[in-house]
Amino acid sequence: MVKVVKVNEEIDDLLLAEEIAEWMKVSVITIRRWTSSGFIPHVRIGQRMVRYRKRDLDSWVNKRSSLGRQHRIPEVMIPVE
Repeated sequence: MVKVVKVNEEIDDLLLAEEIAEWMKVSVITIRRWTSSGFIPHVRIGQRMVRYRKRDLDSWVNKRSSLGRQHRIPEVMIPVE
């Protein structure tokens, strides 16, 4: 998912790949791979500059977390006598 930042849009909440990597506890290379494959939401400024909006990433992480819960095996309660 690629978004284009307009000139009048606030850019204070845009983060670097290094900041996102530290926050997610993954390498910068992983963040760049996810970016180039379109796996992670990012904002492209011009042709080369890429930044990440924290609120988009929070939403992305929450969505992926809830998807993971849907695929878990449900717990079964067995009464013990």
